[in-house]
Amino acid sequence: SSSSSPSRRTGAQVTERTYLKVAVSCPDRATFPVAAADAEGEFTLAFSSPPLGLDLDTLDEKYARVLRVLDGGKVSNHNKLAPPELQMKESDFICAANNAYGSDIVATIKGGGPLVLALRRSRVATVVLEPKGRSLGMDLTFESEKSVTNDILVRKLIKGGVAAVSGKVFQGDRIFAVPGAPEGSSVDKLLEALQKCKDEPKIEIKIMRAAPNVSSGPVDVSVLTSFAKDDHGMLPQPAEPRAKTAVVQVFVRSQPYGGSDKSISGHRYDSVPIANGLIRSGMSCQLLHYFHKEHAQFIDVCRGFQALLIRIVPGQLRADGGDPTKLDAALRTLRRGGVMVWPSPEVVEHMGAKESLVRASSLSFGLEGTAAYSSEAELAAGLRRTVAFQPRVVKQNRGAGGEGVWVVRLKEGNYCKALGERCCSDDEVLLVSEVSNGREEEHSFAQFVEFCVKGKTEKAGTWATKSEGKYLEGGREAGGRLVDQRFLPRAASGGELRLLLAGKRPVGLALRRAAALSSWAAAAA
Repeated sequence: SSSSSPSRRTGAQVTERTYLKVAVSCPDRATFPVAAADAEGEFTLAFSSPPLGLDLDTLDEKYARVLRVLDGGKVSNHNKLAPPELQMKESDFICAANNAYGSDIVATIKGGGPLVLALRRSRVATVVLEPKGRSLGMDLTFESEKSVTNDILVRKLIKGGVAAVSGKVFQGDRIFAVPGAPEGSSVDKLLEALQKCKDEPKIEIKIMRAAPNVSSGPVDVSVLTSFAKDDHGMLPQPAEPRAKTAVVQVFVRSQPYGGSDKSISGHRYDSVPIANGLIRSGMSCQLLHYFHKEHAQFIDVCRGFQALLIRIVPGQLRADGGDPTKLDAALRTLRRGGVMVWPSPEVVEHMGAKESLVRASSLSFGLEGTAAYSSEAELAAGLRRTVAFQPRVVKQNRGAGGEGVWVVRLKEGNYCKALGERCCSDDEVLLVSEVSNGREEEHSFAQFVEFCVKGKTEKAGTWATKSEGKYLEGGREAGGRLVDQRFLPRAASGGELRLLLAGKRPVGLALRRAAALSSWAAAAA
């Protein structure tokens, strides 16, 4: 067992149908919903525990390809009960296992316990290339020892080569037949035949790939991992777009649905409406997820777009193991190359994100006493004074959905009557609650500061939140700041009114309530 090939889109004729993502109960319960046929996407199968009885392809680190379904295994038993469209078949691609992707798929399958597998059907295409004495330009990989698969994997396309110029062969494709080496030939015979092919005026090669990513469009994005389950609600892409655009998100693999700002599809709640707005204006718009392990591939893909809408919360990117500073540097490079990036890192930096609350604190609509901290020393010194005076809201500088936004109050409620009259000690107990979930935790002042600065260290104690802390990471240049405001009970009980402006014209009005914090409002009143 191991892992395997990415999905691709092609102009060549393909075979096999794919199905929308459909949840299926464990194989010991013979109840299966009806599949939505003839639609591109994923379907999901759930198993109570291994062993599944599968032989898996080990060539690639993208997906795990099913080579054989073994008699007597749980998959075989499932297939006997399931309708054909919900059976796991040979050459299907497992693209996720329990929200694990890439090289982690097989380890998750081997790890035991209940399994939820997301699958895509394989597709076979016959591709016509015209070498005419030129190199095919493919970096290939294959099993060096005798293997259950004779496929050759296209690991990389060489720029300017026949395959890359054709636009019909993609990274992650599996070559299984070429002129002089029909299907079933050994790897050696396939390689030998490919060497001879370069002198031919025209050749046909047979390839296998996973069904396309759900967010298909004019730009091939299939080298990137698709974390979305579907693109429900999206309009069809225009045949001849005025411009090619993409909405860029991040999927936090350790969090439900990929983060508190995501719907069950894995996209942000506003991604499909944004994409539809651009599509209605005549532009194409594809929904992408930035995955830090595919950084180089992501930047290469983005060069095919004319504009990118960045909808990434740095705290979420860090929670998934990524580096916001590295991404910002890459986005600056894309901008210099002519790709429009909205908002650009410079705009975000100059607007200051939540730091703008500090700048507005002296205005009539601001909150007096709002502060911002860029270092551990600043945070400890400032918050000691403010939280000893009144309940506070401590926010990471760039965030969404209430992640990294903490309501902080004294457990004993012994607030001083004037700011600066006293300061919290390191061992004073705080009640803290993250706005994204409202769950209350108890920590000492020193533990809270440690968590905000260094994350879930031993010194920070045990935390129930899924947030990783480390809000000052990267320094001020990378948006590593915390904003400290006084807590307004009315905002928790009655909510806050948000007005969206396009220039001076109001275009949206929303009332946002953090219902989980109503008890805090009562305590602070």
